Amino acid sequence: MPVGAYIADFICLGRRLIVEVDGPHHKDPVQKARDAGRDQWLQAAGFRVLRLTADEVIGDPELAAQRIIAALALPVPKRSP
Repeated sequence: MPVGAYIADFICLGRRLIVEVDGPHHKDPVQKARDAGRDQWLQAAGFRVLRLTADEVIGDPELAAQRIIAALALPVPKRSP
């Protein structure tokens, strides 16, 4: 789903939650810096970003689902002024 200049893996617009499933390349320091900048922009736009590793999602999908449900239960974030 396009959000600004970015593509979100999964998004719940009503709760303003973006779920990113990160593969191994997200461990690279350069990619980590890009991800941090992206997360800052998305948070300023009023989204919460939940990052899960692909290993988490594949290895324990129930736990991954629980983390998403917990994030959905939090108050909807506000946009930064």
